[in-house]
Amino acid sequence: RVFPETVTEDSIEDSIGRPLFVLFRNLAELSEDDSRRLPLLTVLSEMYSRCQRIGYLLLYYLQASTLGDDEGGKIASNGKSQVFKELCETQDRELEAGLLADLKLCQEEDVNLLCWLLPAVYTQFPQVAIGNTALLHLVVSTVDARQLQELVCRVVQGRLVMFRENSFQEVLSASLSWETFEQFCLWQLVTAHGIPIDYVLPILPRLDYHNHAEALTAILLMLKHEKPTAELVKQVLCREVGPAGDMFVVSALRCWCRDHEERLGELVATLLASCCPQASPNKRKRGKTSGNPSAEKLLGHLDRLRSGCRQLYKLDCMQRALQQAQTSCTEAQKNHFSNLFALVELDDPGRGKGRGRKPNHNTKSKSKTYKNVSDTSEESSEEEEVVIKHKQAKKRKKINPVNSDSD
Repeated sequence: RVFPETVTEDSIEDSIGRPLFVLFRNLAELSEDDSRRLPLLTVLSEMYSRCQRIGYLLLYYLQASTLGDDEGGKIASNGKSQVFKELCETQDRELEAGLLADLKLCQEEDVNLLCWLLPAVYTQFPQVAIGNTALLHLVVSTVDARQLQELVCRVVQGRLVMFRENSFQEVLSASLSWETFEQFCLWQLVTAHGIPIDYVLPILPRLDYHNHAEALTAILLMLKHEKPTAELVKQVLCREVGPAGDMFVVSALRCWCRDHEERLGELVATLLASCCPQASPNKRKRGKTSGNPSAEKLLGHLDRLRSGCRQLYKLDCMQRALQQAQTSCTEAQKNHFSNLFALVELDDPGRGKGRGRKPNHNTKSKSKTYKNVSDTSEESSEEEEVVIKHKQAKKRKKINPVNSDSD
């Protein structure tokens, strides 16, 4: 065992006092144009063919020999990282393949040494290390909770960078087949790096409720700390309407609804209006806008959300969007989402512009109207009755004199 159990500058210095490291030191101190450099590399290459540990032990020496430098942790502060590259060239190995093979052997023989080497590896071989899926999997499949915490601390301090923007999607896609703890470690490192949610969203529609619970949980926790935007809401609603147990979309929307209800209502209403455009008698219906969820998918998510966020649907913008969607939908869709469309309220000129609506006074005004009509009818009937009685009285006066003459 080369790597000391208790890591101090003195213990590290003592560990590289063995004869093998003298050879490494002589090679590292020679300039690149020194004629003695090639014979030493040839000797190391022959030794490597019989003992593969030479690879990661060379990495260890290059790191340990610069431990006291101001940059403390950088292998190549004086060009020493070039030694490992030249060793790979001498053996006709690609740098990436050689580095991975040596670190894998280090993982099998001494995990603590691997974790100690990682910051230097990522710093001095960034082109092949940062964003390398195989190297990252090697790390997360090895570390325990304490070692992971040490890596997170280095990331938070800015001493370790493990992800690259242009390869992050590839890393996430590959991680979906990893073990649960390996994925947990990955998402801890993602959080430590402060990766923006925009880099994560493209993978969201691909995640399956049954098979990708680790990624869905991590992304949901990221969304919890975000304010709703048009892109975020669209990506969330682009997910399939899963089984009853799949609460991802509902959870994200309810979380936003609690703190950003009006903003969420505006964004959802705009998206719903674009997915269910108003039909024109002279124009054919257009398909859904590129990148937007289908009307069926969007209505499905809103139908599941209605039980816990009814106030959201009372916003004027949501009422207008639901009315437009109801008009645009087929009869089958209207029947399927009848409970959702039942939330559409009748037009009321007195309703408010913001949250909710004012009470409907139509019933009271109608009853007033009926009462007025009834009162008028009763008055008319009384007048007619008086007129009739008056006529009958006059008629009797005319008839009475005739009757008296005959008598």
